[in-house]
This record gives sequence, C-alpha cells and structure tokens, in this order.
Amino acid sequence: MRVYYLCSDELLEDTNGGLVILSSGLSLSKLISSLLLLHSTSQGTLLILSPSSATLKSKINFHLKTLNPQFYQVPVEITADLPVNHRHSLYSSGSVCFITPRILIVDLLTNKLPASIISGLIILNAHSVSKTSTEAFIVRIFRSLNRSAFVRVFSDRPQAMVSGFAKAERTMKCLHIRKLHLWPRFQVYVSHMVSSGSSLYDFDLFCPAFVPHILN
Repeated sequence: MRVYYLCSDELLEDTNGGLVILSSGLSLSKLISSLLLLHSTSQGTLLILSPSSATLKSKINFHLKTLNPQFYQVPVEITADLPVNHRHSLYSSGSVCFITPRILIVDLLTNKLPASIISGLIILNAHSVSKTSTEAFIVRIFRSLNRSAFVRVFSDRPQAMVSGFAKAERTMKCLHIRKLHLWPRFQVYVSHMVSSGSSLYDFDLFCPAFVPHILN
C-alpha cells in the first residue's frame, strides 16, 4: 500500500488537481480508496463521476472497508431517481458521492448544485476524455463556477494515453489541468510492489496405496 499512500500525498500537495497515469499492475480502486480515506467533511463535498464499470465502483467501496473498517463515508450514488431536495442535501453534506454525468450537468446548469461547496471532482477515465467529451464539458462548467476546487483525473491504461498525437497533453488542456503525475513500472516503489508477488510453494503429498485403484 506504500505506493498508493505516496501517490496520495503527492496529489494532495497540488490544490489544483492533476492527471494521474498508473502503470499496469497498480490498482486504481486502491488508490482512489486511499484518497477518499483522507477526505474530511469539513473540506466540502467530493464528487466522483460514476464509472461505466460497476465493478470499479464495488472495488472502491470494498477497499474502503478493508483499509478502514470504521470508515463511515462510503460513497452514496446520486442518480435521477433521487428527488431534488435529497440531492441538494447530499451536495451540502460534505461527504463523498458518486454521481452520473447527466445529473451533474443538469444540476450545474440549473443551479441546483451549489458549486461553491464542492471541494473537488474526480474522473476515473482519463483515457476516454477528449475536447468534445461529456467530462470535458462538465469540467468547463464546474471551473467557471468554482475556481478553487480541484479536478483529479485518473487512468490505469497507460497504452491508451500514448495513442494519437500528444494524448496526455491534449487531455490536460481540455480539463484545464497543469500537472501530470506518472507512476511507471520502473519507479522504485512501483517496481518493488509489482515484482514482489506471492511466494510459490511446492508440496509433495503422500498418496495412500488404495487411491490409484480408486482413480482407475
């Protein structure tokens, strides 16, 4: 877990946010969980754009409980099924919330979301972001309403971030992010964690004389 804590510390030093690219072998869900454990309700509400993969969301919640069984801020899901007054209550709670992009856009444009009380926005699919993507549109609106909040964008698909011309640079530009955080496999702590796999044990089992007859 040392790698995830180091990465979290590095991110917290940048109040504007940043683009984080993880190497293969690192767990995005563990990194996000490590960050969420450091969130305080006094900082304001933290919004996470709901990932398209329900598995990633489940893993984040699982690691939160595993890393800290007493953690009570398990992210709630804000969807279209929640009434407006309930959504407003969650926005003002200072907690961590998953939110669907469509609801976030609607509530930002209709002023149902008081952007000033949002401490930050987390996006989990940097490799899918483009100038015309929904995520880029959300960030443009969000930044216009709250310039002090951070925007942290993550990708665990480094190969996708080098496809095309200056993919990482273009992603940072359309999300108004200034800093790039790279965690490649040759980084000392990453290399140590990836290479230190489980030990392999070889056992010789005694086979009673009657077992071959049963198998035959």
